[in-house]
Amino acid sequence: MPDQNAARTKAAASGSRMMHGGYRDAPPFSAEQRARIDALVDTLVPPEDGWPSSAELGVADLIADYLVPEDAPVSLFPYFARTEFEDLMTRIASPLVGRTMQERVEQLRALERNEEQLFARLREFVYYAYYGHPAVVTQIRRRTRYGGDYLGGSQPAGYRGVLESWGDRPMTTRGAYFRTDSILRAPQATRESR
Repeated sequence: MPDQNAARTKAAASGSRMMHGGYRDAPPFSAEQRARIDALVDTLVPPEDGWPSSAELGVADLIADYLVPEDAPVSLFPYFARTEFEDLMTRIASPLVGRTMQERVEQLRALERNEEQLFARLREFVYYAYYGHPAVVTQIRRRTRYGGDYLGGSQPAGYRGVLESWGDRPMTTRGAYFRTDSILRAPQATRESR
């Protein structure tokens, strides 16, 4: 019987930080939740000069696919459980809805000052979802100097076209931690043995 997990194990061993998988049966966000997500995304990646907005792209739908359900361990990027992310959108993105760009930017600057690690996690996740969308990849290819070489997400359909259901198993099966002082050097590595 072939190893059902062989491709996942190979991908995990590749050193890639972000694996292209998700939860295909993720429930959609409510209109209110989508508005919060769109406000956050559009503040971090402003829709201007022909670049599409979060709502136009449906970034909230892609984000929903990456959030870990409550019954699964949080072990892969973006490291957000669904309820944790929804709570963050209520706390952080609700005040962004209906505000001017300048007001939204100031609120996110305050978040970055006060909760630097959380801000970095959210920003990285937003960039991952937005810039992995096939329409944005096409824009990058057409409109930027070196865009012709940009591969973006898995092609031709972007990340969503190749989502593998993560289920409840972590993909990373490598690595271990050893305290430095517990490592013994091989005799041939010491100066006396040279």
